[in-house]
Amino acid sequence: LLAGLFLFLRENNLRERNLQIRLNLAHAEAQRLKELNDAKSTFLTTVSHELRTPLTSIMGFSKLVKKRLEERLLPY
Repeated sequence: LLAGLFLFLRENNLRERNLQIRLNLAHAEAQRLKELNDAKSTFLTTVSHELRTPLTSIMGFSKLVKKRLEERLLPY
């Protein structure tokens, strides 16, 4: 009876350790995924800004060129 109780407690302890290890791994994976998501968000924000700024300038300049061409080609 005592040996059976000892085995039960030992197996229970091993299960608890196993669950704790799996929980720690899940927490580490969740943290890694959060860091990756934050890095992705930062990258997209930066790239979006870096592309939008020059494109706005190009669009403004092209509208100005179009307007001046229209004024010279169609002066009336």
